Amino acid sequence: VTTLVQDIIDDPTNSFGFRLKLQTEVYYRSVILASSDVGDTTLHPKIVITYTEGNIECLTLRPDSTEGKDACVTDYTPNAVGGASNDFVIYAWTHSGTPEIKRSFIDFNFSLIPAGSTISSATLYLYNYPTSVSTNGEHGQISGTNEMSLERVISSWTEQTITWNN
Repeated sequence: VTTLVQDIIDDPTNSFGFRLKLQTEVYYRSVILASSDVGDTTLHPKIVITYTEGNIECLTLRPDSTEGKDACVTDYTPNAVGGASNDFVIYAWTHSGTPEIKRSFIDFNFSLIPAGSTISSATLYLYNYPTSVSTNGEHGQISGTNEMSLERVISSWTEQTITWNN
């Protein structure tokens, strides 16, 4: 995710983390990951960034209650707030026979990296969360691959206000 992180550092006023979605949002594909709300902090998403600004620096960021955020939104309930959840889910599924798409958002505190820094590497780590109760804890590839896309978010959001509709 080196290029995306460099874009965020170069344009911080228009950078608000990442959106994860399936590359092909066809039903019965899913990825179930641990969010920053899971009790086991070793499963929290993290990003490891190496950058130069004078000396070479390496920084590991993990969202938690004060640094960063993550949330899921769904078209099944498009006005529902993402909020806190142990799940960090990306899927295309059906909900009692009704089609549903779910996407996830994550943001780290990139302000810890000095403006003008050159990012030499950035690696995003996301961890399987097999005990997820909302999705039976399984990745799904029933109708094909569950490959994801990662995109830079250019609008401000919070866990308490993000919905599918905004």
